[in-house]
Amino acid sequence: MESKPQLSSREKHNLLIYALAVAGVLGLFLALGWIRLGAPMNVPSMHNAEIAVLVPLEGDEAANGKNILDAVIKSKEYFVVRLELTDCNITIRGYDTGNSADSAAWAAFRAARNPNTIAIIGPIDARQVKAVESTVIGKNIPIITPASTTPDINLSSDNGVYRVPAADDLQGPALVDFLVQKQFSNVYLLIEPNSYVEHILNPMKTASAGRIKFVGSADVSQTDPNVDLIQSIKDSKADAIVYLGGSSGLIVLLQGLEEKNVNIPIVGVDSINDPKLAKSLPSGQELFFTSPIYVNNNITGGYGDLLGANVVKPYGFESVEATWLVLKALSAGTDEFGREAVWKNLPNTFIVGIDAQRLELIEGQLSPTYIYVYKGENHEASWFLKPENAFRP
Repeated sequence: MESKPQLSSREKHNLLIYALAVAGVLGLFLALGWIRLGAPMNVPSMHNAEIAVLVPLEGDEAANGKNILDAVIKSKEYFVVRLELTDCNITIRGYDTGNSADSAAWAAFRAARNPNTIAIIGPIDARQVKAVESTVIGKNIPIITPASTTPDINLSSDNGVYRVPAADDLQGPALVDFLVQKQFSNVYLLIEPNSYVEHILNPMKTASAGRIKFVGSADVSQTDPNVDLIQSIKDSKADAIVYLGGSSGLIVLLQGLEEKNVNIPIVGVDSINDPKLAKSLPSGQELFFTSPIYVNNNITGGYGDLLGANVVKPYGFESVEATWLVLKALSAGTDEFGREAVWKNLPNTFIVGIDAQRLELIEGQLSPTYIYVYKGENHEASWFLKPENAFRP
């Protein structure tokens, strides 16, 4: 029988060094992961709660993201006192969602690791909302977006997704109501086709039946408005132009109208809500646009006191209402506290909005919903400050 091979002392020493090195690398990897993700916690701390605000904090949308985060922080301080939650340690933590669904999902993963996270406020756009929903599914963390207005979001208390502002498809009927109110009965329609415009166009056409007449239409997505189009608009004797497109195309249209001395009121939607348009708006040219987002620099009372300078920043009001809903659901807890209390109570939570109106969550949507109409101004500082009208579709 063959004898078993024996390791020399030197070989044993080398193997020991190798094993220690492997263990060290593994330990370093785990330590770095712990630092990067934070220490995993499995049990929530009693009377400790955190609201995760998932918004872009860098890049093109950083200003809007910081507006939301700032409004949530101020709202928390206000409603903790009002709802008698001063015995609780409630914190707000901002997570940067960047500009992609992947970065939003990563932010949601990090937020969900904290068992004290009671709700997510955000994100801003639909693809990020969907990514966050997929990431936290089954964890009973409600998601309330104060900004995403696309009808594509699957709102439901069952999956815990809620929205504060109205959906974009309601801009269509509100736009028609505004045209009728202004007695703009003959309308020339200009379109830049895309999914956003389609959400608005079809409901608008349905709502316009028997109320307004389209005296002409054109697709302005392929070429700049040319002389023939401007002449066609002029010859149509339209009372107004309905423009469903972006701000860059509208600038070209405004230039063409001014060059041909054609002055017709223009009514657009939230896609032209761009303060930079103020510089391109000819004197005397009327421009209106619909938006689900509420901004009012003349508001008084609790909202005005709470928001301060943020009263004229987009998503301020919506962020206040989102925070109010979360904290009121938290305060309604009896047998539960924290995440479970918010998840259970949020579907039946209501708040009292502007003009003492009851606002409640119906199938995931804060209701009643409103679409606001703003008038474009010639100065950026005067842009998007107060709605001309409010429509309840």
